[in-house]
Amino acid sequence: MRRVLPLLALAGCGVYSAYQDELTSAQAPAADPADAWDEGGEARAGKRLLMPGYARQMASEEDGTLIIIQGDKKREEAFDDALRGGKGGLLEPAKLAVAKPAAQAAPAGGGSEAAVREWFPEAFLWQPLVETSDDGIASVDVRVPDQLTTWRVLALAHDRGGHQAGATHTFDSTLPAYVDPVVPGWMYVGDALRMPLQVVNNQGTPTSAGLSVRTEGSLSGSLSTQVAVGPYGSSVQTVPVVAEGAGRAEVFVDLAGVDAVRREWDVSPTGRPVTRQRGGVLTGSRKFGLAWPEGTDPRTGRFVVEVHPGPLAVLNTELERISGGARVQGAYAYGLAFQLEGLAASSGAEVEPTALRALKIRAWQRLVRAARAPDAGQAADLLLAMQGASEGALLENLRSRLVRTVVSGQRGDGTWARQDRDTLQRVLVQTAVAMRGLPETEAGALIRAEGALERNLPTVDDPYTAAVLLATGRISNREPLETLVLDALVEVEGEGRKSVVVPDTVRSAWGGPPSRTEMLAWTALALNAGHSDEAGDLVAELMSGYSSSSGFGGGPADSLALEAVVQALPTVDQPVRLTLKLDGQTVATGAVDPGQPKVPALLEVAHPGRDFAELELVAEPAGAGLSFVGTQHAWVPWAGDQGLQGIEVQVEQSPLRAGREGTLTFTIAAPSSVRVEVTQGLPPGVAVDAELLAKQPGIAESEVLQDRFSFTTNSFGAGEVLEIPVRVTPTYAGRMVSRPMEVRVGWREGLVAPHRWVVEP
Repeated sequence: MRRVLPLLALAGCGVYSAYQDELTSAQAPAADPADAWDEGGEARAGKRLLMPGYARQMASEEDGTLIIIQGDKKREEAFDDALRGGKGGLLEPAKLAVAKPAAQAAPAGGGSEAAVREWFPEAFLWQPLVETSDDGIASVDVRVPDQLTTWRVLALAHDRGGHQAGATHTFDSTLPAYVDPVVPGWMYVGDALRMPLQVVNNQGTPTSAGLSVRTEGSLSGSLSTQVAVGPYGSSVQTVPVVAEGAGRAEVFVDLAGVDAVRREWDVSPTGRPVTRQRGGVLTGSRKFGLAWPEGTDPRTGRFVVEVHPGPLAVLNTELERISGGARVQGAYAYGLAFQLEGLAASSGAEVEPTALRALKIRAWQRLVRAARAPDAGQAADLLLAMQGASEGALLENLRSRLVRTVVSGQRGDGTWARQDRDTLQRVLVQTAVAMRGLPETEAGALIRAEGALERNLPTVDDPYTAAVLLATGRISNREPLETLVLDALVEVEGEGRKSVVVPDTVRSAWGGPPSRTEMLAWTALALNAGHSDEAGDLVAELMSGYSSSSGFGGGPADSLALEAVVQALPTVDQPVRLTLKLDGQTVATGAVDPGQPKVPALLEVAHPGRDFAELELVAEPAGAGLSFVGTQHAWVPWAGDQGLQGIEVQVEQSPLRAGREGTLTFTIAAPSSVRVEVTQGLPPGVAVDAELLAKQPGIAESEVLQDRFSFTTNSFGAGEVLEIPVRVTPTYAGRMVSRPMEVRVGWREGLVAPHRWVVEP
């Protein structure tokens, strides 16, 4: 009878191992089911173990050690009787156990080399669907990780009649003798700590071996000594290590001929983080200078270039964002679906059809609700957002009704206005928005609007209004407006690209001052026809500000930003090779594939060791429409506490000792009625008493994570100063730092130089 079961293996607490003896006898079933257990209820090696109504077999390690779980005859018969009687419910679970190999004797010292342990996951097996054979046996080969610990195995089973059973079992993964380095999960450049090494002897005889430690990558430190451990005893050694640079740190610990361990972790930069971005459109090659901030640590600075294969990447991300529940205008989502579908078809890329169909359905429902009774301005916004959408009579009927609403709202002088009284500048941009949504069939309304714009061109004196009017494509005398827009472009210092400043004297069609997203989008649309390089710079800046959680962040201008991206970036129809050169020498290569629009190419160059360098990004073949965003990461010395104006936060520590509880005390002063959020980083191995922190007077909420903790104060009273003690227990002795302290008040945020932790042995 066939049964289905999932199996899950997780790390428990304790120590770790790799079995090395092959249990060839495990292939044969036990003569008597009871013979599979010893008197203490443990599994006997080489025997099939009991499980109600189903079985499981798996291998621990690559050598073929077997773990077998099988039902016995009595329970099998009871199971079948229940089936014949139509009974359901939960079967009585039996023991689930593991067939253990005999212990392998370890050399007393020296001798052959030990296998290196270097794979340390917390969980290693998840099989949600395994079907047994007719005799109730299933087999899955697995490798048990190098973690010396107690593993917990959970097995659940059911048959087609709905009968269920389950059992759990734990087994120790260990070695006769081993070395266990207590490694940090992370470090920061400059950290110097004493790393403990525990040597354990699980045998009844003494063991002696040479112990050596070497470090690689960003870490320095070494040790060479002889250790002797008595029967069932342990010994702790320490090795001083120093993080000398950012990147990967690696430590190799060798207990000669007995055990060997390799562990890795990340070393993060220290200092005040400085991030600069630049970008553009890549059609062949692009050269730009790269200047580093004064005081940048050359060991940690890097420049990362992300190259996207055309606009399809952005559209796909928008699809995922909206499918994930983001609230957007229905017309925008509906237009996005059709743009995505069209670009995917032209490039040969695949778009998830189920997600696309779901987007269309939800967007249509929102669009219908929004289009029930719009005024002329709202109807113009809907038409603007749903440009490019075309599917069926229902959509055309809705579009025709919106067009009639817009046309009926046109004033006698050919303009549109959303308020009875408004400035001429805002009337002109509202007219331009209405024109962009009208089809060519509304020739009369469009001609009257063109006349109104032409009559008022002499009054236009700002680049925002000029860009909006140019983007209609219906201005015959473009030169004066283009001059206004081009003169407003400014070189971004040290970044080799152009940007545009948002005027503070104008208003958008939707009310207040135009957002940066809107300014960039209108300007890119206005320049796209004859100034593609400048438009490309603006589109790249648009994309650098794009977020997978909030989109372009322009509200009703998001549809304009999306249109600008699609227009400026031609569809990529073939793979493109990418090369990043530093002073003419290739430092990184990559490629983009139009068939994988969600996968950008990443190219990285380290700090060249000088304050300025020439970079060149090359695409082959030339002509493809790619966008790139380069992000410069630098860390410079702290020039005093940055913090927030009006907020004072001081941190003092009591004397700290490794393995003992100590206290960090935060003293905070803030104006009346203000709530302050503080996030304090932690060095590796520091535990925080989360329960005590949550109970501190003056704290509204708190959270403790592995590498940091945070708390938010209650509103401050007049002249109030809070003192908040936090109990901490460090693992490592040494001198360490953490990530910068973050201080937030509302939307304002500041960074404070990280606290320097001093922990005595």
